[in-house]
Amino acid sequence: MADHPAIDQPPSGCDELLHAIGEALRFKQTKEAIAKLVEKFAEDVPNRSGAMRRAFVIGHLMTVFVVLAIGAFGYFEIISMETAGALLGAVVGGPLFRGLQISRFDPFCLEMIRSDRATITVS
Repeated sequence: MADHPAIDQPPSGCDELLHAIGEALRFKQTKEAIAKLVEKFAEDVPNRSGAMRRAFVIGHLMTVFVVLAIGAFGYFEIISMETAGALLGAVVGGPLFRGLQISRFDPFCLEMIRSDRATITVS
């Protein structure tokens, strides 16, 4: 048996979408619009990479500040040592837990993790 649906069946939504995209790509204006979109995207890459770099650095500086503040508050007994430990655990463990949640649902990330584990050798 063939995997294709019978001819007398109405096309599915996916077939309709693919047909519409195919029809749109036949026009010269669509191709030019896509080319302009790619050019504008390529022009904006340096701006976005710089902004991402700044956000990365600022985020890490804020984290260092928060960890130092919690440590200082615990050291000078402004807050109890148990509270300081709990806050430090939340600051450190929260992003780790969130990263594991994201990687659990991202197949590419899981494949990357599996391939890294597969190539690790113990000498």
